Amino acid sequence: MAGERGLKVISRDKFIDLRRRYAWIEGAAERFYDWRGEHGRLSFVPSGIVPVSGQVVSEAEEEKELTRDGLRDRKDVLGFAWKCVSRCAVSQRWPDRILLWPAVDRGTGTPLCPDRKCRRPLVKAGARKPSRQIVIARRDDGTEIVRFPLEAGTCVEVGRGALTHGINLDGLGDQHREAVAAVSRHHLLLALDDRLVLSARDVGSSHGSELRRWGGRALGEPRRLAAGEEVRVNRPDQLVLAKAVVVRMSGRRYSPDVVYPDSGDGGGAGTALADPNQ
Repeated sequence: MAGERGLKVISRDKFIDLRRRYAWIEGAAERFYDWRGEHGRLSFVPSGIVPVSGQVVSEAEEEKELTRDGLRDRKDVLGFAWKCVSRCAVSQRWPDRILLWPAVDRGTGTPLCPDRKCRRPLVKAGARKPSRQIVIARRDDGTEIVRFPLEAGTCVEVGRGALTHGINLDGLGDQHREAVAAVSRHHLLLALDDRLVLSARDVGSSHGSELRRWGGRALGEPRRLAAGEEVRVNRPDQLVLAKAVVVRMSGRRYSPDVVYPDSGDGGGAGTALADPNQ
């Protein structure tokens, strides 16, 4: 209503988690006010709405989702990898350890298979290493396709085919099939080193991958990666696959037992990537 009618908004909330849904917020900072009470008088001042990166928005969205799904304070769930022993689609795709976060039974707290058609109790598959959350979204409207944790010292392939250890974008719902159609079957390899630094490599895709660096207030112009080129991906940066799909990091780190220093947004040495099929 405020967006459609041009109304002023009085709140101390910066509405970070709503920036993607209501894109008009950042362009209407002059309509947002905070309040102050001094000497028995009430006054209104600008609340300080400023542009933020998609990564910051993603972190706020994720905080709300973790609370909604009952995972926010569940280190006993987030601190472990899980597998499903049924014959559902998720267990067939990832038989050893599921790459997605589990669902949780709100009544018992039991971790459940994320496949909505399964929802059977999961089995622990070992302790989870410190991780970064990876977000894959449509470029046209920003709709998220999938989020998944990537553990330190591991790599995952992103593509549109049956992958031994990866994310098959073609198998995540019919509503996204047209949007991901230009992504190659083997498109991008992501790796997270032991310092939680993310690196990426285009593995020879047909329609290419582009890197957009965050410049402080906005994303820079895209630069196409050469086949086989390795690049470090900082937290606010974005990778664009086939001009159709965006890959980025969320702002959240998952370190149940160890606090890792933030890698920041600066440069650094490249990371050697391993083939996930070897």
